[in-house]
Amino acid sequence: MEKNNNLDSFQLCGVIVTFYASDGSPYDQKWFTSDQPTLADCQSFQAGVIQDLQKQGYRVEVGKQAEVSDSVN
Repeated sequence: MEKNNNLDSFQLCGVIVTFYASDGSPYDQKWFTSDQPTLADCQSFQAGVIQDLQKQGYRVEVGKQAEVSDSVN
């Protein structure tokens, strides 16, 4: 039996999505992650997350960031 020494390399790829209420205030945040072998594959995964959210009726703005808070208030 021949041993295969080829190790495929994967990196964790993710996108964080902040959900906003109609008044502009953030109300939820979710991570979508996947192991991807290349940067191009990671970017395709991220584009797929955006397309899926759009198909669900969400308006997507790339690059908008909210302050992440651990506050219970």
